[in-house]
Amino acid sequence: MVAQTQNAGQHWLDLRRAAEYVGVNERTLRNYIASGALAACRLGPRQIRIKRDDLDGLMRPIAQPASYPSPGRPIQG
Repeated sequence: MVAQTQNAGQHWLDLRRAAEYVGVNERTLRNYIASGALAACRLGPRQIRIKRDDLDGLMRPIAQPASYPSPGRPIQG
């Protein structure tokens, strides 16, 4: 069984490798798929494939406040 395949320039990962790629449990990815937050394709009755680009889309930067005080400096107000 091939865990990572390439199709027309797209990289597909099986569920285990996808979970390793983003650092979460397979169950977490299954929940994302079930809720519609993550697109996936079924290959046969048991195999699931996820595009690496779709996994990258799950990652969003956390916004930083514009004027975050430096450690040790009092907040002016």
